[in-house]
Amino acid sequence: MAGLPDVDSIEDYGGLKDDYAPVEDSSTDESADHRNLYAANVAALTQTAPRAMCRFVGHATTPTDPTSNVHFAVWGNDLAVKPTVAHSSTGVYTITWPTEVDDELEEEHTVSLVTGWGNTEGATLYHIQVTVATNVATVYVFNSAGAANDAVGVTFAVFVR
Repeated sequence: MAGLPDVDSIEDYGGLKDDYAPVEDSSTDESADHRNLYAANVAALTQTAPRAMCRFVGHATTPTDPTSNVHFAVWGNDLAVKPTVAHSSTGVYTITWPTEVDDELEEEHTVSLVTGWGNTEGATLYHIQVTVATNVATVYVFNSAGAANDAVGVTFAVFVR
């Protein structure tokens, strides 16, 4: 069985189903057509849905957490799965998520991110570029003139899939 953060197909949900007999009472019985529709929709959502989000405040040496909404992930928001944010060099931050996480069914999954995007929160214009490799997002920050910049005191929101 797969499940988030992995990518699913309808086969992960038991494949397409057929009704054994006509549905007599839709308040107690479910048609295969309805079940197939939501199973297909859920599987399709796993293709593109963000897996995690992290917010941090830029700093020249040690990024800090904002006062609220620090991190969210499909595998939970506990302190044990909180990503670590580090400042690498001028205008470069890394966000590291755990290499393995458990889903709500207590199944273990390897975190394998494929893309990322983000923004800064505030009135000053910054451009950020996000690249990912396995469980790490690297955030590159540039000011409006195109120079690498730490954006000290600016809150970042980074999403990964």
